[in-house]
Amino acid sequence: MLQADFIQKVKTCLFEERRDVDAATVLSDLEGWDSLGRLSIVVLLHDEFSLTVDTKTLRACETIRDLMELVKEKLDN
Repeated sequence: MLQADFIQKVKTCLFEERRDVDAATVLSDLEGWDSLGRLSIVVLLHDEFSLTVDTKTLRACETIRDLMELVKEKLDN
């Protein structure tokens, strides 16, 4: 999946409408980065990549880039 596609999917999960969201965006700066938003990301990662990620691991991600790196790391293992 391309970076732009991944970012768009994250934005959709978090109901984010800002246009300036990129890989360096801090997740806690996004209004949708709450417990429901994190759950939506868990579902996204499961549906798109067949990955199981717990919310504790997800909360450790600070930026969208961190999310992408988490996916890459899990897919490489």
